[in-house]
Amino acid sequence: MRCWNNDEILEYLSGLRDRGHLDECPGCRSRVEEARGVFARRLVQPDVDAGFFAAQRAAVGSRIGRAPGRWLRVWTPALGATAAFLTLAMVTLMPPSKQEPLVSQDDREFYREIYASVQSEVPRAAQPIQELFDDSSKEN
Repeated sequence: MRCWNNDEILEYLSGLRDRGHLDECPGCRSRVEEARGVFARRLVQPDVDAGFFAAQRAAVGSRIGRAPGRWLRVWTPALGATAAFLTLAMVTLMPPSKQEPLVSQDDREFYREIYASVQSEVPRAAQPIQELFDDSSKEN
């Protein structure tokens, strides 16, 4: 029986292989246990205080010559006020746009034609047929 290589051991630890070979091979069993120990040691997260990261940021900020976050505290209100002022100035000082009438003269004529055709007693599509009969009655 051949022993598992590193890829096969990783497959077993990932749940992709069954335990059958490990029951029969003590060498592979010890390699699997060793790999589990290595993974367990690497997965342990160090205990880090939240203040540690704040101190790190402050140290980096002091090295580059400014306090962390100062730019935001100083410029954000000024930029916000400038944006509000410009928006208010644009709304107040811009002349209102000239609105075109909703219905133009051409549209009015179009609607008059539609209204006239609706008001007639004979539908527009039937008028040519009616004229055929009217002409035949005039000829007789």
